[in-house]
Amino acid sequence: VSTDPAALPHFFVIDTLGVSGSSLVGTDARLVVGGEVTAFKGYEQHTLTTQCATSGGILGGHFALSFEGARTNEIPYNAVASDLKLELETIASLGTVKVIRRTVHDSINALQWTIVFIDRLGNVPLLDVHDQLTCSDGSGSPLIFVTETVQGLLPRMDGPYAGEVELNALDYDDGNDIVHTVGGL
Repeated sequence: VSTDPAALPHFFVIDTLGVSGSSLVGTDARLVVGGEVTAFKGYEQHTLTTQCATSGGILGGHFALSFEGARTNEIPYNAVASDLKLELETIASLGTVKVIRRTVHDSINALQWTIVFIDRLGNVPLLDVHDQLTCSDGSGSPLIFVTETVQGLLPRMDGPYAGEVELNALDYDDGNDIVHTVGGL
């Protein structure tokens, strides 16, 4: 754990109840640390967030996610990470994903899922959201949105011939094997 807020800019909060400085003081001082997925650096990561607009609302209902025209089944508003993972992996073009769920803030009934794309390399377009969420206080529409937390990178070759080549499979739609020769080796 670092006391430097810049060390984990999205997941590190110091709450000193109005006291300035780098020390935590007081009887109600808090240190809040959320898990940051650094082991998957380079893999595309999306964050799905659901919440009521007010602190009095209790979230309910369900949502679905879609990607490239394929759609999951309805997913409960409070789905555990393993259930969201199973639903996402029904979309064949996504491949394997890792999902981590956390409660963002109890007072606004908010949940967040971090989705790490393991098989889908490079920059992945955002998932589309289809929601039927409700808030018990009638405060209006609940919020649900997907953001890109980490842009995925394509792997690169090491050594003096480093570089990258993208092959578009649609260019090779003649039924033959795709063959690409790397020169200069």
